[in-house]
Amino acid sequence: MSAATTGEDPTTRTGSGNHMQPGILDESVTAFRSQQFRVNLGVDVGALRRAIGRIRDHAGTERGARHVVVAVGASLFGTLAPEEMPSGIRPFTPIEGTDGHSVPATQDDLMLWFTDATADRCLSGAWHARRALEGLAELTDETPGFQFFDHEDITGFEDGTENPTGEDRLEVATIAQGPAAGGSFVLAQRWVHDLRAFEALSLRDQEHLFGRTKDGSVELDPLPERSHVERVVMDDDDGDEREIYRRSFPYGTTDEQGLFFLAFNRDLETFQDMLERMLGAADGQRDKLTDVSEPVTSSYYLAPSVEVLDRIVAG
Repeated sequence: MSAATTGEDPTTRTGSGNHMQPGILDESVTAFRSQQFRVNLGVDVGALRRAIGRIRDHAGTERGARHVVVAVGASLFGTLAPEEMPSGIRPFTPIEGTDGHSVPATQDDLMLWFTDATADRCLSGAWHARRALEGLAELTDETPGFQFFDHEDITGFEDGTENPTGEDRLEVATIAQGPAAGGSFVLAQRWVHDLRAFEALSLRDQEHLFGRTKDGSVELDPLPERSHVERVVMDDDDGDEREIYRRSFPYGTTDEQGLFFLAFNRDLETFQDMLERMLGAADGQRDKLTDVSEPVTSSYYLAPSVEVLDRIVAG
């Protein structure tokens, strides 16, 4: 039984009494690895449950990653825990924007997110998961990542400047009520940067693209039209900002670099509305960031609470 289940980590206890998977909130880690899988047709569901359990239980062992967050797509969740599906969960569908820009849908069934202080433990956890799922699911995407200097994106701009902190993270990221209480909706995307194009911009143009200064990450006032901040900051009907909890991480080689965008939220539609605004789907005002970065994968998942995950594994 996990520490969260026994109440050893009160920071993950949500208002519902269920516990959020602790890896979602642990910001002390500096190494990351995501895996996404598509479950085989006609899979033995019992064997799949047992495999997920072995993957979960490997985290925190001598040669395992500190954490593995398990997130499940809508179709598979309906198979594993139909009575605990929240309203609003659905597969990712393509988003068409302006000027030929779009967000592709590459919806998968299962995402595993390994985190630790060192890359070797994340790799060890991923190896274990790959073997556990052999014959049950096919790996479609694997992205190892790292902390880049002082929590920067590879562009050199700070990432997650306006992230909620402390207990506010639970309020933003946790489904409060219903059968999935204590869980969190997840958006997982891999973005590929065109660093040559970005670095060809002047510092002023780079800052106007993001809507923040490169030094100090201070929001520009007034915000430039079509800047990233101007496009993704949204208010609800009461004038309060619609926040998300970002846990994105940079990845890259000398050939390809980018950001694995990973975010958690209490409702899925905030993700959808942000992406549609970035693409200018409704008003034609496309985020300038999409001139120098392109999403190549996109999936929605649900990261169930520890208690629901326990029941999924037990069957």
